[in-house]
Amino acid sequence: MGLSFPLTQRLATHLDHPHMVVRQHLPQLGAQYLTDQHQFVKTYSEHKPKLGTDSVNVSHHSAIYTVSVGVGTPPQMQSLLIDTGSSDLVVFSSASKQCRESSWGCGGGYNPLASSTYEKLGMPFVVGFGNQSNTARGSFVRDDVLLGEFLIRKQQLAMVEDSILDFDIEGVLGLGYKSMQQTEEKYGPIASQIYSNDLRRKPVYSLYLDSRHRKDPLRPRSENALKSAFINMLEYPSTQSDPQVLPQASLDLGIIDTSKHVGDQMSFIPCTSEHGFSVRLNDISFRGSSGLTVSKSFSVLDRQAHGELDVLLDSGTIGILLIDDIADAMARRISPLTIYDDSLPGYRLPCSAIPTSGDSYFEFTFSADFATTSSSTKTVKVAFSELYRELSTASNTPGDKMCMLDIVRESTYSIGNILGTAFLSSVYAVFDVEEHRVGIAQATYYM
Repeated sequence: MGLSFPLTQRLATHLDHPHMVVRQHLPQLGAQYLTDQHQFVKTYSEHKPKLGTDSVNVSHHSAIYTVSVGVGTPPQMQSLLIDTGSSDLVVFSSASKQCRESSWGCGGGYNPLASSTYEKLGMPFVVGFGNQSNTARGSFVRDDVLLGEFLIRKQQLAMVEDSILDFDIEGVLGLGYKSMQQTEEKYGPIASQIYSNDLRRKPVYSLYLDSRHRKDPLRPRSENALKSAFINMLEYPSTQSDPQVLPQASLDLGIIDTSKHVGDQMSFIPCTSEHGFSVRLNDISFRGSSGLTVSKSFSVLDRQAHGELDVLLDSGTIGILLIDDIADAMARRISPLTIYDDSLPGYRLPCSAIPTSGDSYFEFTFSADFATTSSSTKTVKVAFSELYRELSTASNTPGDKMCMLDIVRESTYSIGNILGTAFLSSVYAVFDVEEHRVGIAQATYYM
């Protein structure tokens, strides 16, 4: 049996740090790691406003978005990567090498012997990380899972017991289709279990990831966003977003919170497959400021050479992975100083060369569903400022700072075209599993 981990990347202190593999053979032993006789329950002190009962707080670091999930009785809190590109719930055993010796650790891990509701299933599995296979092994177990205020009893999950690589995540919350599981006997993923227990009226969930560079959690809204928020609160009284501030990053279960997107109408895009959230991308165009005017929009997608592209919307992947010449064209439009660096992988450039104003952005255009919108297409913006991260270098001089673009050539992994969190952080995305469609609207903070 095989599982597939998503593509994540934690940046190290050197530019030549390998993608998805952190430093190995750096023991970090201590009392914080579990033994079979000692229960360790990790707790969080997140000073954030309380969300409604339908929403779960989302945290992010190094462009990786996670939610706090309790596993077992009493709940052992795990910070799990939100992954719309897989459908398995994966945690690390507290006795695993990842938890005992990893340079990153696993936040304590999951100790099955400390849970009164743990069930051993005796079903082994093998995990593939990114585009690599056989990098971790373990077994399927069953236990109670707490997600926000929803308790799912007897949820099947994959527990990693032995890993080859030093993973930079604590686990994965797979939110994709059940058919994406690479197990002989399929089981209900955690999202579908919530709906099958009649806890939610609609089999949908929504992601609002917020700006990747937002620092002030109480940043006030613009006047237009404020008016929209009051209207939306009247239409959706169950969503108690504070109209005075922009909403915080969240995973919304069974609802569409219209205070988190621009406009009153959500445009739905049909999935091109019933086994994943792949949609059809019609075009990528560019607009950039020039003096007091905005330059004419032009396409970076060669329609004659490539036609329309099927792209996977995957919150478990950081970057935007596209056909090489399209990725190169996007990077050049951001700055002619970009250089593709295979060791990242991604495009490296001086941070000062990146336009950070809201006037410089790409427009992504998708084929929309006629039944949900008056237009045959849906277009959303992704600002250049959402597509980079700083790299740590030996010099601390501001002028010497180097950055990387979260745009990657598809040939680096040869796993298809993917729009990861570098794209999803600019939109409010609704994943409708039952209707095989995805709703996309511009995130509220763009107003």
